[in-house]
Amino acid sequence: MGEQSNGTGNGMGICYTYGYQNKRVGELERLVERNHIRLIADVRERPYSARPEFRQETLRGRVAGYEHIGALGNSGRLDNGDGRWKPASQPEAQEALVQISLRLHAGESVLLLCVEPQAQQCHRGEIAKRLRGMTGCEVRHLC
Repeated sequence: MGEQSNGTGNGMGICYTYGYQNKRVGELERLVERNHIRLIADVRERPYSARPEFRQETLRGRVAGYEHIGALGNSGRLDNGDGRWKPASQPEAQEALVQISLRLHAGESVLLLCVEPQAQQCHRGEIAKRLRGMTGCEVRHLC
């Protein structure tokens, strides 16, 4: 089966962001399929949720392309909601960004997953901004 078009026309994948608060996992599955997303990068520091459908073990079994990337988790608190990102290990976070950027350059679209519904109030917005700076990819926030 051939590769799906990413819709950009330039061969670069699209970086999507998605906050699952007040959402259903079925909506995430439809977004992944509709947008031909190949990697769902769970950027929560710990991939657990009070909602069982958004726990790592459930997502891994239900959503194609799911991967927890703990190195991109936020180890600090976003006290003023400015989207500051404080990874526990800068070298590990940088390596994870490089790996995702390689996939974007290969034409794969990725989705950064976290709980916060507004990307500008979540560290995933900063991660997306860094990926755009590294690759020139388009960023789309799917709140």
